[in-house]
Amino acid sequence: MLLNRREFISLSLSTLYLLTHNLEVLASDAVEIFDLGIASADPTQDGIVLWTRINPNIHNQLNKDLILEISQSPEMKESSVIKIPGDKIIKERDYTIRLTIDNLKPGQTYYHRFTYADVPSMVGRFKTLPVGDVENYRIGFVTCQNYADGYFTAYRHLANEDIGFILHLGDQIYE
Repeated sequence: MLLNRREFISLSLSTLYLLTHNLEVLASDAVEIFDLGIASADPTQDGIVLWTRINPNIHNQLNKDLILEISQSPEMKESSVIKIPGDKIIKERDYTIRLTIDNLKPGQTYYHRFTYADVPSMVGRFKTLPVGDVENYRIGFVTCQNYADGYFTAYRHLANEDIGFILHLGDQIYE
């Protein structure tokens, strides 16, 4: 079947639209599904608590399992995988999942992400506490946020630093 020029251009533009539209949907799906993001907390020398929340409207429609991957690679190579059944994501817990992860190596950086309905969350990063002398252990803290006075650029700076733990002292102002 031969296409004339008009049909070829029409088909090409339609294909391009569908491909780019699906990429936008996938990116926005992660924000919609993981509506409060992901978090790590309470590091120990061999463990961490990982948390996320699934948008209730989406979970009530799909009731899918949640997948957690943990890796020492930001590209998530050689990941350990944990499957959380969809029936554990419940209204009584506000559709949140909190997992205590053990048997990790001390003083190491790990990466994690959740996947729901084949849509991955952003990749998070955490560090286990070191063993022994902790004179050089770095802690960052933030407080008194105000979007109008700085746009949260301090968070990018902290994310780029080699900090073992970040403590948020609260006092957030929404504009």
